[in-house]
Amino acid sequence: MPVKQIPPCCLIHGDDDHNVPFQQTTDLAEKLRAQNVAFE
Repeated sequence: MPVKQIPPCCLIHGDDDHNVPFQQTTDLAEKLRAQNVAFE
């Protein structure tokens, strides 16, 4: 079932985060942008 409305998102990635690769955050940003989801 497609979602009709998605609230804006805030992506935060710490410099010292060793659990989540930074590339994962940039990949998510690209996917949100492709779906016209507002984020900062």
